[in-house]
Amino acid sequence: MRTMAEAVRAGASVTGFDWERAWHEYQDARSKPNDAAEWDVRSGSFGSRSDGVYEGAFLDLAAIRPGETVLDMGCGTGLLAVPLAQAGCRVVCADFAPKMLESTERAAREAGVADRVETRRLAWDDDWDAAGLGTDCVDVAIASRSLATYHLTDALTKLDSAARRRVCLTVACGNSPCRDERAYRAVGRRRTVVDDHLYVFNILVEHGVQPELRHIVSHRRPGFGGRQAALEQLSQMMGGDLSEGELAALGRFLDEHYAVNPQANPHRQYEADEVRTTRWAFVSWDAPDSGRGGRDAAGD
Repeated sequence: MRTMAEAVRAGASVTGFDWERAWHEYQDARSKPNDAAEWDVRSGSFGSRSDGVYEGAFLDLAAIRPGETVLDMGCGTGLLAVPLAQAGCRVVCADFAPKMLESTERAAREAGVADRVETRRLAWDDDWDAAGLGTDCVDVAIASRSLATYHLTDALTKLDSAARRRVCLTVACGNSPCRDERAYRAVGRRRTVVDDHLYVFNILVEHGVQPELRHIVSHRRPGFGGRQAALEQLSQMMGGDLSEGELAALGRFLDEHYAVNPQANPHRQYEADEVRTTRWAFVSWDAPDSGRGGRDAAGD
């Protein structure tokens, strides 16, 4: 059966709609692209408030077998890689932020599984073949909340090509946990909520993949390093072009709804007064030669 890469090269399309172009327009409307230096700073708090519910649900749905090789793309601080290594898997952890990789290495050492965890500095737009992560390099490829890329079809194709058996990923359904929708209302701006998973799902279908869709619900109290950090990040969330009046309104919103929690992680101790609920789309599919699933007519 035809792989996704072959379908992309052949120009196969089922929907007749250019979902990649729509994704580009969606990304162009966002505040700014992801930056490795920014994620290096966030590595100190990333995952520090996790209660393990999301990670447990992801691993249950992924159904990765003991002893399999796994690519964890956008591995963060190793919240999935370490338990996978503890289960006997060999995990290649890839991320574009060096501090994230350092955190993963440290977590693997502390868990006694450093010999089963390998880290690679890699971004979605990099040459995966040159990095040794080409076709059929692992049994399973995963991307947990990490599909931050302008070229979505290319990223999905890389995951599909890398996996011999299965691909699993999560993207937000509607509001992401890093966006405080109340802030938009406080400054009088409108926020159009778009489900990221619609683009992922339809691009896969467009190229002959038959994905499965399930959901994971997580709960988190948003936090920042301090009031100024919150003001800057929420301002960027809304485009970074706020007027003096809008900035003043945002400041009043923060004073009303955020406060310092001395017991929290220093990177996130300026906390919101509510716990945010986020629904994640868990999208998975089998590799064309895995013996299950396969491609539809567009990929035959």
